[in-house]
Amino acid sequence: MLANPGRARSFAHGLGQLAKSDRLDARALARYAANPELKLRDLPDAETRNLRELCARRDELVEMLVAEQNRLEHASAAVKGEINGHIDFLRKRIKHADHDIDQAVKRSAVWREKSELLRSVPGVGKVLCASLRDPQPNPRACGPCGQRAATDPALTNDTVALP
Repeated sequence: MLANPGRARSFAHGLGQLAKSDRLDARALARYAANPELKLRDLPDAETRNLRELCARRDELVEMLVAEQNRLEHASAAVKGEINGHIDFLRKRIKHADHDIDQAVKRSAVWREKSELLRSVPGVGKVLCASLRDPQPNPRACGPCGQRAATDPALTNDTVALP
């Protein structure tokens, strides 16, 4: 069993245990593990972990792209060329990340089926589908999936962002 250390410590605090020692920690962890409200989850399989990493990397690239586009608005002529070059590079990397995600989905029977189901909904395009199927969306990178799709520079004509 894996436990989030912060949650386990908060649980101990909730029990009134403020002191910290190996013996006290062991007792608190035993009570935490015995808690019937504790929800056990299976660890994700290798395909899901891989897809999660690819989606997280794509989100990071989109964040960098948005930052560079914002920087470009206030840049002097001396650095605009450098920033534009980086923007072009990031757009290529995002396309490459999209391709890698698509390939990972095609290789996985489970994720391929989920993707086909999502794409069968009218108005759901490639980017929104990727946002919705992201196994663990990064809360820093986006709000609700529709917001991420609405601000994503890789939107295509077949994609509709939800409000």
